Amino acid sequence: MGKQVPFISEVDLRQLYWAEQMTMAEVAHRLGVDRRLIGKRLKKFNIPVRTGSEASRLAISKGRHRGYEYKLKDVPESELRRLYWDEELSCADIAEKFGVESHTVANYLTHIGIPKRNRSQQMNLLYQNGKFDNKCYASGERSHNWNGGRQRSNGYIRILKPGHYRANQKGYVLEHVLIWERAHKKRLPDGWVIHHLNGIKDDNRKENLLAMETSRHDRFIPRLKRRIKELEAEVATLKAKLEEGN
Repeated sequence: MGKQVPFISEVDLRQLYWAEQMTMAEVAHRLGVDRRLIGKRLKKFNIPVRTGSEASRLAISKGRHRGYEYKLKDVPESELRRLYWDEELSCADIAEKFGVESHTVANYLTHIGIPKRNRSQQMNLLYQNGKFDNKCYASGERSHNWNGGRQRSNGYIRILKPGHYRANQKGYVLEHVLIWERAHKKRLPDGWVIHHLNGIKDDNRKENLLAMETSRHDRFIPRLKRRIKELEAEVATLKAKLEEGN
């Protein structure tokens, strides 16, 4: 016979895990079962499991915390949130302030539930503070794909320009936008796009770029495609006549 699985009621599990604030390991020890079984029963009974930050806070309250939690446990969450978001300090800046490593701060922010900046926000902050360095990012000069801050995407050329108001999350801006703005000495208006007159997406000569409202562009493109088809048909007809004449 196989090993009999101990009976664990949903009521008992909720009481121990949430009401008495026990960890899975503690519940398993109390009931004399494997910790993995507790995880399976929580899932079976649709009992929510603690998030990483909740588990971290519980561990701190029980005196069982990781190194980074121990080093920063006396710093109020409100203070870390203020430094990181209100004063716009980086993890490295905060680390220097408290005498720890930057990864210690980054890990602790995650575990206490403070959201961190995305890649674009990180790069823009460095750029604003004059600290931007491509070598800090794997997508920069250290990347095996590094090509001088110039990349192609869907036929278009993008230029690395962190801090630009139209930069994507990786700090890249469409080259034709930069060229148009430089040529016209102004920003591309909101709700406007740039059309390549000859249809070649990477031909970014300023004379090939036409800015227009998105709504106008959406109407313009179908008409342009129809006209191209008409011209192609005319060319095909003329070609056929020439071949007949020969």
